[in-house]
Amino acid sequence: PSPETTAAVRAPALLGLNALGRLLPEHLTAALADPDPNVRRTALRLMEPLLERGQRLPTELEVLSRDPDGAVRFQLALTLGASGSAAAAVLLDRLLRQAEDDRWMQAAILSSARRSAGRLLRSWLDRQPPDSVAGRALAGALLDTALAGEALSRDATLAAIAVAAAGSGRALRLHLAARALERSPDPETADAGFRNRRLNLFAPLMVQARGLAFDPSAAA
Repeated sequence: PSPETTAAVRAPALLGLNALGRLLPEHLTAALADPDPNVRRTALRLMEPLLERGQRLPTELEVLSRDPDGAVRFQLALTLGASGSAAAAVLLDRLLRQAEDDRWMQAAILSSARRSAGRLLRSWLDRQPPDSVAGRALAGALLDTALAGEALSRDATLAAIAVAAAGSGRALRLHLAARALERSPDPETADAGFRNRRLNLFAPLMVQARGLAFDPSAAA
């Protein structure tokens, strides 16, 4: 049979083994390195239950984060949502770096970033992106995702926004600070520790805001 014929059979074979309960991790590991992108995408989808049960990310996923096939990278972004590990966050950040002009890929990354959005936002701000409409939309979506997550993610997000004021992007950081204040827990219902941390994080930004009110050119 031709290589095309065997490739067309390998993806259904994986699905069949999975349906019969005979799919082994080594089958998926081999399929992640398959020359056919459809087989690689299928293997990624079938790996999600293993990741949800806490299996470590296979090293092959790092290679797939640079896969030449965009559909494979898109599926990888979706699959990483099954893992809450730091390694998954690193790969999501790498995919985001490659997709800052790709709204579909950004949507896939955001859907998987519930437990890592604060970290992704910090990394994105550290790259000092331009203060554009698209940039604010992406940063705002990361912020909203983080604020909807766990308390640790909320704190990471607030810390990311309050990163040292020096340098470019002050207007964007202040925009995000205001957005975070709107979406973070009501001070009357939040615990005292969270209220104090929020106050300490936002105090330097409030100084900046007053400065910008008198000198808008300092936003750059």
